[in-house]
Order: sequence, then C-alpha cells, then structure tokens
Amino acid sequence: LTEKYNKHHDVTSPGFAVLAGIGGFSTGIAMVVTYPVRLITCQIQAYSGAESQRPQFMARSRKIIKTEGLRGLYRGFTANCCKVLPRQCYLLDDLPETPGRFGTGSVDF
Repeated sequence: LTEKYNKHHDVTSPGFAVLAGIGGFSTGIAMVVTYPVRLITCQIQAYSGAESQRPQFMARSRKIIKTEGLRGLYRGFTANCCKVLPRQCYLLDDLPETPGRFGTGSVDF
C-alpha cells in the first residue's frame, strides 16, 4: 500500500499519519481474518472433559456457527480490539526511535 500511495501522490516517503493509517488498516484486516481461528483454538484448549472427547477444530467451528451463527465466531472481538489498539499506538509512537537504538540513524516522520 505504501508503494501505491507513493506512486499515486508522486512522493518518496509518506508522512507519519499515512503510515499510521496503512498500518492500522492492515492490522484491522489481519484481526478480522485471524480472530475466528484464535477463538476456536482457545475454546478447544480450554476444554476440560475427557481427552478422547476433545472437539476437533472443524466440529467446534460448525457447532459455533450452528448455535450462534457467524456472529459467534466474533464473540469478544470488540474487547480484543480494545486490547490491541493501545498496543499499536505505543508501537507507532516508538517507531521513529527504533532505528537509533540499533545505530542506524533515525527515521523522519
């Protein structure tokens, strides 16, 4: 996305706000795609019954969809976003200082 932005606006380096927007967008897409997998995996790991009766991944996902619909795959998603967003802001705040820590100079934003 950064390269496409640079070509479209004829710049060599986008500003901090553009990089933050691109990073936020890509993080959001990654969260939407991977959250159901993490939810089902967590539920399987938390299963406390007999090991031989532990649900398989596909069986558990079918049960969630059957009982709760597709919304069930995103149960707790908002709370997870509230946990991830501050971390992303912290990482973006530290980004300009990171190269200096490794002796490679600083990044101008």
